[in-house]
Amino acid sequence: MTDPTLIWQVAESLGFGRRVTYTPDEVAAILRMGRRQTYEQIRSGHIRAVRNGSRWLVPVNAIAEFVGAGREAISR
Repeated sequence: MTDPTLIWQVAESLGFGRRVTYTPDEVAAILRMGRRQTYEQIRSGHIRAVRNGSRWLVPVNAIAEFVGAGREAISR
């Protein structure tokens, strides 16, 4: 798993600050992915997210897990 500190550094550089959860649009910017692709990854379960009413929230640890899973796949 990737250290959440790296995710926070990217988030802070984008002006999002250091938070426990981020919106899918913020996650898209942090991961440099498209908005649509980010929502697809959430719906498919590749990025863990929780629903709060009509809003999705993505824990910073879930972003770190997603990045870590990608690193593991590349190293195989």
